[in-house]
Amino acid sequence: MEAILERLAWLEGKSESRTQTEEIVIKQDKRIDDLEADVEELKTERDSLREHLNYLQGMVDDSRDKCATLMRAKKDTGGGGTSRIKPPKPRTFCGARDSKEVDNFIFDMEQYFRICQLKDNLMVDTATMYLADDAKLWWRCKYADIQAKKVVIDAWEEFKAELISQFYPENTKFIARTKLTTLQHKGSIREYVKEYSACMLDIKDMTEKDRLFNFVKGLKEWAQREIWRSKVDTLSGAIAAAERLMDYSSDRAPAQKKGNNNSTASTPKNSGNGSQASSNSVGNKYRSGGEESRRSGGPSSSNKGGAQSGSSSWNKTLTCILCRGPHKWFECKHKGEIDSLQKKLSAMTTSESTPQDDREESEYDEEEPSKLGAVHMMYAMGKESQGEKPHSTKLMYVEVQVNGKRARAMVDTGATHNFVTESEAKRLELKLMREGGKMKTVNSTARPIHGIAKNVPTQLGDWSGHLNFTVATMDDFNLVLGMDFLCASKAVPMPHLGSLLVAGQQPCLLKTCAPGKETKKQKGPLLSAMQLKKGLKRNEPTFLATLSMKDDETQGDTPPDLMDLLREFADILPEELPKVLPPRRAIDHEIELVHGAKPPARGPYRMAPPELAELRRQLDDLLRGR
Repeated sequence: MEAILERLAWLEGKSESRTQTEEIVIKQDKRIDDLEADVEELKTERDSLREHLNYLQGMVDDSRDKCATLMRAKKDTGGGGTSRIKPPKPRTFCGARDSKEVDNFIFDMEQYFRICQLKDNLMVDTATMYLADDAKLWWRCKYADIQAKKVVIDAWEEFKAELISQFYPENTKFIARTKLTTLQHKGSIREYVKEYSACMLDIKDMTEKDRLFNFVKGLKEWAQREIWRSKVDTLSGAIAAAERLMDYSSDRAPAQKKGNNNSTASTPKNSGNGSQASSNSVGNKYRSGGEESRRSGGPSSSNKGGAQSGSSSWNKTLTCILCRGPHKWFECKHKGEIDSLQKKLSAMTTSESTPQDDREESEYDEEEPSKLGAVHMMYAMGKESQGEKPHSTKLMYVEVQVNGKRARAMVDTGATHNFVTESEAKRLELKLMREGGKMKTVNSTARPIHGIAKNVPTQLGDWSGHLNFTVATMDDFNLVLGMDFLCASKAVPMPHLGSLLVAGQQPCLLKTCAPGKETKKQKGPLLSAMQLKKGLKRNEPTFLATLSMKDDETQGDTPPDLMDLLREFADILPEELPKVLPPRRAIDHEIELVHGAKPPARGPYRMAPPELAELRRQLDDLLRGR
């Protein structure tokens, strides 16, 4: 029993120690959690301290670089005692697809970077500040791609490669070689050297012998002989030798041109077989012995004491002053037309000249054709119209024969074609061709035309030809001659002279008349649609009166659909409308009643008031009768 009690006491002690152990374990777990939280906090503080240290390290590095730069600048400026050179700013690049422009821009920027001692990370930003126009637009697109991380351009070499791929032509060498094959010495030697040097800048893989051969091959024969005589074997030596040559062709041209006024220029003559230069009259070519010898390939001959005669390369292109053709003015085929026109213009002044002047003019006409100058021509035309009142502010009408019948047409430079009304076309018996099209006049809608009369024989004075007329509806004019006529006849309106000048193969001068010069006595002045509209707006009294004979009354065309309807109801419509109103009926409305009939069993319908009143009355009588 005692053993059991001891055992029980031992077990109770064990349970108490177990309870204490559990409490200790709980405390240890709690302490472990606290330690883990402290460790996490320490890790966070460690990371923040590391970032702060990195930031401080970067600031220290930047400060160290700045100090080194300042020390270097101080050493450069203070050591020698001279100020630092400020280089000029490079030229802007506008985006031209030219190899020379791209190469010059890249070369200038690299020189600028070298003098300013810029680093690679600043070169791209500095170079983009000197882009303009298309190049600036290209860089904006590239910068957007850089921001989107599609392209990376951080170094100068990358930027230079992108610039060359965008603006550098691919076929520069081919174009330069093609130009080199056709390059010839035609002008001065300096111009030829300049063009050849420009080609050589684009061809970099050509040998020195090929450069020299191509340069000498393009020179003239006399220049080639001088170059080979100098025994040069480099391109620079050949260019220097060519520039030392004197080209007399460009120096002699002004002197020869100056001596072209029917005068003979004195030049030194040689006693032997020397060259002799002479200046002839108009139309002769300038020739010299030196030019002939140079063309034949032999050396120019000159005496010991005489001056060497140079060649003349000035050959002015012949241009006719009348028709601008490649011939002289007195050989022009149009000269006869101008002479006949001048005769007609000069004949206008004969009425005001004296008989003595008439005899002198007739004698002059017998000797040679009339050659009235431009100033005298305009004087004669102006003198003839001094006594008349100018019609500069009125419309220009001319007498014309269309299809053999006389008519009066208005000359309008604002009309594109020749127009005629339908009634005037019938009077002139024009044959119309139905064609689609519309005509639009000022302040009106476009209306379809009635047709076109083609190849109509037309005559104005001495001029005759065939014109096309468009038949259309017009308000104020019956016949209009537009640009089609002016181009065909080469006519020139002159309102200040009241005339129309026709300068074609049949030149003539036509007198024009005012719009209502002959029609005022019969028809009265014309009133345009705009004047009528303005008069109505001002509340001016407006009357419309027409005169027509009974025999001349004509009915307008009736539409076909309306004619079919009239034929269908011909028995209903009377021949003549009644002159008075019909008599009034005694009973307006009446309904006949049938005995034993039932009223219709249907819904009410709308009827006229008299009909409804009559129905009510009859129903009341029927009810009262029952």
